Amino acid sequence: MKHLLLSLFLLTPLIGCSPKPVVNGSLYNSPGSPQGAPMLLGLFKGVLPCADCPGIETELSLYHANIYTDEGTYRLKLTYLDRNVKPLVTEGDWTMLRGDADDENASVYQLDPDHPDKSLYYLRVNSNELLQLDKDEKKIDSGLNFKLQRVLNP
Repeated sequence: MKHLLLSLFLLTPLIGCSPKPVVNGSLYNSPGSPQGAPMLLGLFKGVLPCADCPGIETELSLYHANIYTDEGTYRLKLTYLDRNVKPLVTEGDWTMLRGDADDENASVYQLDPDHPDKSLYYLRVNSNELLQLDKDEKKIDSGLNFKLQRVLNP
């Protein structure tokens, strides 16, 4: 009995230790990705509606520092179709909101949370699809396509 108690006492500090998580067969902070470097959460693309052009080719890249946070950085590239203008690229921070105007269990990416007047909102429909929301975090009432599809898995 003494040996059992001693063994449990010695193993207790190790209980909280766990190996690094495995994601898609690779470890975070592996040699290919230096520790502290942003990790790609997903790359999403789609052609969203435009008021005076055929559409806006939208490319949203979401990055996070590690899998234990609900925040990170983003890169949004907007290319207006049939326009002779350079793509508009913005970068900044994002955070994950729990709940939206229609569903308290929804997961919503808020781009630029420190600037609510400029924030963009994307509902996480599933792991492969995002849906652009309006400024009030509601679905846009339209027959038009506001979906972005995952094109690259981390």
